[in-house]
Amino acid sequence: MPAPKLTHRQEKFVQALTDPKSPSFCNQSASYRVISPTVSPETSKANGSRMIASATVQEVVKGQLGLDDLGRGLKMCL
Repeated sequence: MPAPKLTHRQEKFVQALTDPKSPSFCNQSASYRVISPTVSPETSKANGSRMIASATVQEVVKGQLGLDDLGRGLKMCL
């Protein structure tokens, strides 16, 4: 199965969300602020949730974090 296609913003969001060295690791709101730093906290929370709700984004996040390695711990990122 080919890798899912992400937009540039989705790629940056996934990168921020899945990088353990990033302060936004597993934090949807903070990861959204990486791609849109001027939005309000309420907007970043809503849009981060919207972004992670995408099946394509979820599939890539699962691949980046290694579903088999993390098990239950993955759920906090999704």
